[in-house]
Amino acid sequence: MTKRDVLSSCVALPHREFFERFFGSVPLYTKASSLGPRAEVPMTPREVEEALAASGLRTRSLRVVRNDDYLPEASYGRPAPGDTPGSPPYVDPDKVRQAVQAGYSLILRSVHRYSPQAGSFARRLAAQLGHPVTMNVFVTPPGSQAVNTHFDYDDVFVFQMSGEKSWKVWDPPIVSPLPHQAWTKFPDQQRAEILDSLDEPRELTLRPGDVLYLPRGFLHGAEAVDHTSVHLTAAMAPITKADMLHQLVEVLSTEDTWLREAVQTGAFTGNDARAFFADLAQRASLDASALTARWKLRQHAWEDLPPEPLPVLSQTLQATDGRAKDGTYQLREGLVFDLVTKGNDVCLRTSEAEINIPDVFSAMLARALSGELFTMTDLISIDPQTETGNAEALVQALMECGVLVPAQ
Repeated sequence: MTKRDVLSSCVALPHREFFERFFGSVPLYTKASSLGPRAEVPMTPREVEEALAASGLRTRSLRVVRNDDYLPEASYGRPAPGDTPGSPPYVDPDKVRQAVQAGYSLILRSVHRYSPQAGSFARRLAAQLGHPVTMNVFVTPPGSQAVNTHFDYDDVFVFQMSGEKSWKVWDPPIVSPLPHQAWTKFPDQQRAEILDSLDEPRELTLRPGDVLYLPRGFLHGAEAVDHTSVHLTAAMAPITKADMLHQLVEVLSTEDTWLREAVQTGAFTGNDARAFFADLAQRASLDASALTARWKLRQHAWEDLPPEPLPVLSQTLQATDGRAKDGTYQLREGLVFDLVTKGNDVCLRTSEAEINIPDVFSAMLARALSGELFTMTDLISIDPQTETGNAEALVQALMECGVLVPAQ
């Protein structure tokens, strides 16, 4: 298991088998003993305790809930003198402790944003899954549950950190739901009818180190057993065909007046819809538009999973000779980028920069962006005619733009 391979800390199967048999379709329960002692954890209970006790969290980063009953933020927050009116207060650890003693659960939201360990795990898992990943932590006192039976519109990996939690899982009432098909958007009567018609569930108990994979749509409920349960969820928001088509039509509509023409809806039929799709495929410049749509969609999808933070005060990346101390470099973890051809150049796009690189550098660029560690010698050896100065200039430019970092 390499440092980049965190999927092996989630499932004990060969990756190909997981993607072919389980990904997006079937739950998978993996015991800690199957993952082995080298399995990496996204976060530790000590980190959770430190986050709660440090008094640095704002209430918007925490939810306090019992059986779908959410406490108002003011009930577990403490305003800070000098805050702008309306600012979310800081979390009050004493009030939070009292809520847990009263049977309320805690949901720490977006821990990947402030836990370096969770953030790195999320970025690496997202790279392997091909979809963005975000993380929350659930703290549930004995005999309690945070939310009632429901389904998610994200795929979820559940990492049991401490304590035990009893889970019940049912088949999905809707396959691969989208956000607008969320459980909470079902009418109350429809939800009640679905719950009344459920068959016997799959039942399992997660213990420390166990991992449960739940594809989106599977109904589930969970309750802490004899001790306080702490688990982390790594939620994968899938980029769907619907997402891609929506983005593609949005891009095309800015380029083609035909899509912006008014249409009479009163007599619209299936034949009209088929004609629309046929006309669109014939007249649209799909190649260029698809590249633009792809980049816009990837930027939007990864908004809540920022890349590895760069040093703010350290001068590590500003060495006068542009080289890492040990001469080894790597792609910035979690960086979302895109490559397109522009004339005789390769255009490298990130959310912060756009760099045009001569095509003669393309082989070196591919090596630098591969995700594998490399040295200047590795780049120069790709082409015997490569000059050392060109390799150094490429690396320097990519470091200045936050694409490469010194290897850790």
